[in-house]
Amino acid sequence: MISIRDEYKIIGGSLATMGEQYHTRSMMLTDVGLSSANLLIKLTNSSTYFHGQDEQELKGIEEEISKEKISKGGYRSESLSKLKVEASEVYERTGKIWDSYVCNYHRNIEFARCNKSDGFKEFLSTVNSEIAQSKINDFEMKPPIIEFLLESVHIKKVDVTEFITKEVSYHGFCLNRNISNRKIKIWTKSIGSKYSVGLGLDSEVLRDCSKGSLEFFYLIGLTDMFGSSKFNPRNFYVTLPEDWFPIARFPFPNVYKNFETKEELIVGLGASLFMFHKYFELVESKL
Repeated sequence: MISIRDEYKIIGGSLATMGEQYHTRSMMLTDVGLSSANLLIKLTNSSTYFHGQDEQELKGIEEEISKEKISKGGYRSESLSKLKVEASEVYERTGKIWDSYVCNYHRNIEFARCNKSDGFKEFLSTVNSEIAQSKINDFEMKPPIIEFLLESVHIKKVDVTEFITKEVSYHGFCLNRNISNRKIKIWTKSIGSKYSVGLGLDSEVLRDCSKGSLEFFYLIGLTDMFGSSKFNPRNFYVTLPEDWFPIARFPFPNVYKNFETKEELIVGLGASLFMFHKYFELVESKL
């Protein structure tokens, strides 16, 4: 009898190849009127920190990172391992932490961060400001994915969790009250007789609808595990939206995670639910 960890490693190995389409999934977002992820790539590509970096090389690295994260140990990238070994050897010689990174863009970013340059602070501020504005612009354009949310999400945290419960129910998911608690909400759906898939939300950090963060995560697990009275992430195959979609790039987090206005919240919520349903379509055929 194999362990739960080995069970999920097998699942991860079968899903790892989906990392090869990591960057092509950005089109899924732009096609429904969501522009922030694509903007993040453009802003980092045009920055001074991209000097000496081949764009296709970085995309390849990011795809390999996606494959390793998706696999949860079921896949090990030979090309990424080689780059890490080479970077480690340089770091051992120089003692400079930025030399431990695997590409020029990452090294340039880490060098600037370690040296706390004013230009780097301005870069972070500019990118974050433009990403926030892009979400407001997307809101004002009111694509169908946003229009759908306008009458459903108001100003209280309970509105968000209740809306998610209603929206995912159209796809066969329901709030799992066995493992959900005050801090974590999890919506699940069984696939076949063995596995279930879940969408998790850390609702504790969702203070209200004026400022906060949407901490979503994805779960796959043996259906029996979802019947537990206490949520333990070690009992599940857990990944994040940014493992599957190009919505983050070092040093920036998931562009749909943080919000400071109701407009940003609604766009982030719409994008997050859209990505989850696409994620479910990807994994359903493998389970």
